Amino acid sequence: MGFLDKLKAAAAVITGSSADVTLSPGPLVRGVPMPIDVKAVIGPKDVMCAGVYLKVAGLEEVEVPATAIRAGQVGGPVHAQSNTFEMTRPVAEAQVLQAGRAYEWTVEITLPLEVPPLYEGPMARHRIRAMAGIDCTGNDPDSGWVDLRPA
Repeated sequence: MGFLDKLKAAAAVITGSSADVTLSPGPLVRGVPMPIDVKAVIGPKDVMCAGVYLKVAGLEEVEVPATAIRAGQVGGPVHAQSNTFEMTRPVAEAQVLQAGRAYEWTVEITLPLEVPPLYEGPMARHRIRAMAGIDCTGNDPDSGWVDLRPA
């Protein structure tokens, strides 16, 4: 194995390029079970994982544009965010995911009624999003955050 091959292999471990993970959520309704389909397509090498997981989080964001505070002074734009809810659910147990294969799982979650509802206004919004990942050495391959939508 040449130097560049070793460098590429190290980059794959660090960046999580060993698998492509996607998720397909069902319609979001608080207090009602919702299925989320998770799919992983494994790259050219087997992946030894400690498990597959699903994270769900509520995120409230506020953005206030630049505003005149006093004569001659302008306050810069303000951006703030806060997590309102977090949950992690196991999707699959530890296993060796075989190279070149596709795996599919379905996990069901129920958002508690206490979770704030989705909203989007001119300066604030609340969204609920999910991310599936494979727990393995290096950077976990994951789906990235996907917004959940109401029914």
